[in-house]
Amino acid sequence: MFAGGVQHDGRVIVVDVPACRRWIALALSRLEATSGLIDALNVFPVPDGDTGTNLLLTLRRAAEEVRVAQATVAGLTRALADGALLGARGNSGIITAQMLAGCAEVFGSAPGGVVDGRVLAGALTRADELAWSAVELPVEGTVLSVTRAVAQALEPESLGQAVGTPEDALAVVRHASQVARQALAATTEQLPALREADVVDAGAAGFVLLLDALTEALSGVSAGALPGVDDADVGNCGASVSFAPHATVGPAYEVMFMLPEVGDAQALDDPIAWLRRELAGVGDSVVVAGLRPVHAHVHTDDPSAALRVARRFGAPADVRVVHLATGTARPVPLAPGGATDGEVAPVGCVAWASGPGLAGVIAAAGATPVVSSAAKRISTEEMVEAILGTGATEVAVLPNDADSLPVVRAAAARVAGSGVRARVVETFSEVQGLAAVAVFDPMLDPDELVAGMSAAAAGTRHGSVAVARRAASTPGGRCRPGDALGLVGGEIVHVGADVVEMAAVVLADLMATGEPELVTLVLGSAAPAGMVERVREVAGPAEIEVVAGGQQTYVVLLGVE
Repeated sequence: MFAGGVQHDGRVIVVDVPACRRWIALALSRLEATSGLIDALNVFPVPDGDTGTNLLLTLRRAAEEVRVAQATVAGLTRALADGALLGARGNSGIITAQMLAGCAEVFGSAPGGVVDGRVLAGALTRADELAWSAVELPVEGTVLSVTRAVAQALEPESLGQAVGTPEDALAVVRHASQVARQALAATTEQLPALREADVVDAGAAGFVLLLDALTEALSGVSAGALPGVDDADVGNCGASVSFAPHATVGPAYEVMFMLPEVGDAQALDDPIAWLRRELAGVGDSVVVAGLRPVHAHVHTDDPSAALRVARRFGAPADVRVVHLATGTARPVPLAPGGATDGEVAPVGCVAWASGPGLAGVIAAAGATPVVSSAAKRISTEEMVEAILGTGATEVAVLPNDADSLPVVRAAAARVAGSGVRARVVETFSEVQGLAAVAVFDPMLDPDELVAGMSAAAAGTRHGSVAVARRAASTPGGRCRPGDALGLVGGEIVHVGADVVEMAAVVLADLMATGEPELVTLVLGSAAPAGMVERVREVAGPAEIEVVAGGQQTYVVLLGVE
């Protein structure tokens, strides 16, 4: 047996404090060594936030919390989960934080604090449940497929037959790791983008890495190469697959809301189950996750009915209603808030900015710009600090990036306990964010303000031009490193040779639905001469607003209103 392992009652290995510390150190070390390879598993050829980098930054922040945590397995894993949530960047960071929270929850309730194999199996099962709950529309072929395969393999009815000694934590994690590696390899055939690139899912690879690190922490033996990562030449291809967009068949609206505090709900024994049943009565695609706060999601033809259900619990916050066919927001009148003794309390606003010029425009509008320390995507902690830094009790929050939306929602949930209501305005690009801050008025009623900012963002079509970092197959055709990529609504639809001409092509696409009144042009740090003039030729009589954004990833951002 590994000399550093610990036996419980002289028979089985358990996860104790030294093993837990080894696990965290090994996971961080392995991720530092492989984050670049995991980044390379990204068919999206624009380096706007790679999975490996996001996971590494998330785990580094988690490790900081562990250093000052209580020296118990429960204390270490709780600190790990809390730190991961603070450091989470993008979908991959949020899902990882959710999985670690599931482990911490089960470890914290282990009888006598002993984390044996059965407790570990329960923790990985709970991790799977929370990972799935974090995603509104789960897709097979992602990390969720791998976590579910592991959870099914660890069901109590079959665990003894599968591992022989289900109380042995090493036996359990070895079995989990083997199942996860098989499920990771299977992701290649589960998604067309992965199959075409002949690679595995990046987020799933990160999850397998965590299991491998725990196996090594308990056994002292390296798990070996990570399938599809260490043992393959990923070159310039790979994949990190986003979750599918909302379907347009079925109910007309998507309703999402948060309940910071769940009341007694008519003294029901299980108010969460009751909320799920009631929402199912007014729509479908129901997801209810968490306890304090509760996050809820439903597709329905009657958004008001869903909100009436919510109000039976208390005051819903962060309400978002989206028309599924068009993706546009529908303003929702809620009870006025933020006022005390007849006075109107100023509303704060924070927004992510990827460049100094963009940050300057946001600040000039009276909002607080947040520039990520990683120069790419924002972390939960950075957004929490910015929200609390406004000093306001009502704050509008703009992610300005689709993949950062779950991070911003997590930040909003975290500040709720501080007496601050953070209202997320769904801005999927920075030009949508500029449109939203243009109507920011801190003295408006918070609900009226958020509705107006949401409408301004939803009314802005957005596109961009970038330079391909790697070869990839895209909806716009095959690209090679150095090609100009034209994106509309976040999707690559054109591939060409010249970034200036690509800006003209993208703008023409954005204008296809009608003549715009305003065209916003945000120039990146590498924008070449002549781009503004070429865009003016295409824009016609529309007013053009030029911003020296200074962003690095995108040569130019375009918005049409």
